[in-house]
Amino acid sequence: MRLPPEVQSARLTAPGHGLVLVAAIAILLLGVVGFRIAFSTPSYKVATWSRPASAGTVPEARANTKVGGILGGRANPDGTACFWLGSDPDRVALIWPPEYSANGNRLTIYDKNGKPFATVGQFVNLDGSTAAPEDIQAKPVLGCPKISSVELVAR
Repeated sequence: MRLPPEVQSARLTAPGHGLVLVAAIAILLLGVVGFRIAFSTPSYKVATWSRPASAGTVPEARANTKVGGILGGRANPDGTACFWLGSDPDRVALIWPPEYSANGNRLTIYDKNGKPFATVGQFVNLDGSTAAPEDIQAKPVLGCPKISSVELVAR
């Protein structure tokens, strides 16, 4: 049986068309993956203090303070993030109110309502924050290297 000329020519070019089709699909998939990576906002767990049942805001601590400075921070491969004020050796680790989190390729801390509070590199004033009590100071802060001074953020 003899095939029509259209089918015969299609058979000769079909492997070439198949290769082009596979290449086009691969390029499309790489574009989709690249887009998702570029525009995804990774989420990180941050150190938070727990609210005592009778407390209004910050747990009891040594003294209320007003702390300000450039917010520093880093994301860790384990899904945690560390935030601090100052620079070595005077860094102050920050422990956030319940339900705070961090997101973004430009690391940002978010409040319990999901609103951005501050981004790394910004100047922040943490009114009403307190120096952490000694029992908290003695423990490692989630996601942070050992930092000798710890502040409980009030906001």
